[in-house]
Amino acid sequence: MPQFAIEDVIPLHLADVTFPETHALSGQTGEVFAFALRHKTGLLLYETGIGRDNDRLDSYYQVVHLLLSKCAA
Repeated sequence: MPQFAIEDVIPLHLADVTFPETHALSGQTGEVFAFALRHKTGLLLYETGIGRDNDRLDSYYQVVHLLLSKCAA
């Protein structure tokens, strides 16, 4: 299994969500991240799965997607 130093992990803030009434964090906001990992073979992208184009999730969590080009800056 590859090992990474903390400096090799680059957080990418991809979206913000607002938790619905039925959630324990109702009304609060949260951040959705993916992570770029520096590896000897290049960058690896690890993402957490909220994704795009899921109308149900977008509506339920009021997802605000951010541009990847701005996240990596």
